[in-house]
Amino acid sequence: MAIFKNYYQILGVDVFADPETVKAAFRKLARQHHPDLNAGNAHAEEKFKEINEAYEILSNPEKRAMHDATIKAMQGLGTGKAAARKQAAPPPKGKGGPTPGAEKKAEPKPTADPNAKAAADGKVPGKSQEKPANTPINELFESFLKKGFSDGGARKKDPDEGVFRKNKEPGSDKSAEKPQRGEDVIVKTAISPVEASEGVVKTVNVQHNEICRRCSGTGKVNGTVCNACTGEKILVRLKKIDVRIPAGVKNGSRVRVAKEGGRGAGGAENGDLFLQIEILFDPSLRVEGLDVYGDVALSVTDAVLGGEVEVPTLNGPVKMTVPPGTQTGKVFRLKERGIQSGLSKGDHFVTVVVVTPEGLTTREKELYQELARLRPEKPTLKKPR
Repeated sequence: MAIFKNYYQILGVDVFADPETVKAAFRKLARQHHPDLNAGNAHAEEKFKEINEAYEILSNPEKRAMHDATIKAMQGLGTGKAAARKQAAPPPKGKGGPTPGAEKKAEPKPTADPNAKAAADGKVPGKSQEKPANTPINELFESFLKKGFSDGGARKKDPDEGVFRKNKEPGSDKSAEKPQRGEDVIVKTAISPVEASEGVVKTVNVQHNEICRRCSGTGKVNGTVCNACTGEKILVRLKKIDVRIPAGVKNGSRVRVAKEGGRGAGGAENGDLFLQIEILFDPSLRVEGLDVYGDVALSVTDAVLGGEVEVPTLNGPVKMTVPPGTQTGKVFRLKERGIQSGLSKGDHFVTVVVVTPEGLTTREKELYQELARLRPEKPTLKKPR
């Protein structure tokens, strides 16, 4: 006896849910229970097979129609039984019940013809008398599988597909599956400012539905169910794709890879893969347009005497020379050290912050005191020009 599976329940959606809801539920569960992500987990592997089976049925319009018809028939069967039980219930005493003696059944008059008596009893001579069948739900489902659902046209079993479908017209090679372009896939990719400026090749993992190579998409090998896809014809795999990100790419932009998205249905083309770019900037830097802004700490000694200081930029640290007498707040420009966009490239602006030393030793205090005696004048603020 075949056991009916409610594929809507397997995918965790409402009965007769729309195709987009079914697809979204399948993708979510497929990622959760994928064997590559659950190595050695037999339960996850079995669940993954069940999910694929459910989606194969519900994503095919003809198979889904058969499945929905079975559910509707079951719902009708349950309604019919409830009505029969309600009709068979005896009326309450004293409320319109039959009068005494009315329950006696009128008996047919005696006759010498046994066939006539049988006819009077509602029986047909020579026929076995069977009681009305009380068909269980699973038996009903099994009968639907054997007979199929026809709209004036017969259905037959296709040994290659392992499902029931309408007979094809002679010379017709059209599939019952409606052609539908595969959905686009968006993958977020983080790159450094250097990679954004110079370009880079990134390897991304994309979930793909592929036709089983072992059985060539038939579901069978030498007449038996394919072990690789368990008869599902499709395998869900994580595919590694190398994507070249061009130089000068902007934060938030997308890089398109044609036909590497979701697999098309019914022979339609695949969707596209999009890499959404996220540029990871140094948190100490600020980007405005193509220009970059940042601060650099400068010791009192270097500020007074001048010297070299290391400055963090988008392309890594660089050495910058500061002249003697550099004041805090002084801004230096590093030409073409900013963001590149096409042939244009911004600059990097560095603001100097002179840091006063703390925790001086006795000798250091003596030196600063001697310096104060040598330069007794008080500092003044320069007026802006």
